[in-house]
Amino acid sequence: MFKYLFDTLIYETQTNSQKLSKMLEKPDQNYQGERCCPGEIVYPCYKPNKKSIPINLNQFKELDTYASKEVNVRDSVENLVKVLVQKAPTDLKKVRAIWMWICHHIEYDVEWLRGNTKTSLDPEGILKSGKTICAGYAKLFETMCCIAGIRCERLTGIAKGKGSGFKNDKRHAWNAVYLDGKWHLLDCTWGSGYVNGDKFTFRHKEFYFLTQPDLFAENHSPDDPKWQLLDPAPATI
Repeated sequence: MFKYLFDTLIYETQTNSQKLSKMLEKPDQNYQGERCCPGEIVYPCYKPNKKSIPINLNQFKELDTYASKEVNVRDSVENLVKVLVQKAPTDLKKVRAIWMWICHHIEYDVEWLRGNTKTSLDPEGILKSGKTICAGYAKLFETMCCIAGIRCERLTGIAKGKGSGFKNDKRHAWNAVYLDGKWHLLDCTWGSGYVNGDKFTFRHKEFYFLTQPDLFAENHSPDDPKWQLLDPAPATI
């Protein structure tokens, strides 16, 4: 059965790493929304309350194709961002382009998960190797947003497996971005694909892009509770 991509912020023993791969099962289809639109990049038919910003995903079709298929700059993170934002005139589209590029070009480091190797958490190293773990996904996204002039925070906390509480689950990392006067949550790691056995498979998961905080909180518990972004949300962070 498919498992959710999952990892820790520190290098654990091989035994603990093996437990990670078995932690999360594929969620109920209703939780992520139906994947009901044709094409290689699938746009789920979300209800308006699934996203923290009211958006029509169809507006991203051209940009998504550009970021996911046409851009493969690897010489530097700065050059990559410059190329991506050429077709992203707004902050929202810049965030979208960065998100889509990472979710389609950076794979989860399965060898690290099995305890067989170290992995890069440095953005330039990630770019060259094409793989990392959650801390690296979050760091790369933060760095790219910074270059693009987008306020971004790298968050850490606990991610919850299906049917379990947060008490016995593992460390994870994700991001918050500041758009339209508010903070919004996303998770590049879980948005990029899944691990099945010893293999990583790219599969874009739209659910984890600008997710409503109450839905995001069902399986993400940040170290600092204010980053749940639940009502009453702080005016400034």
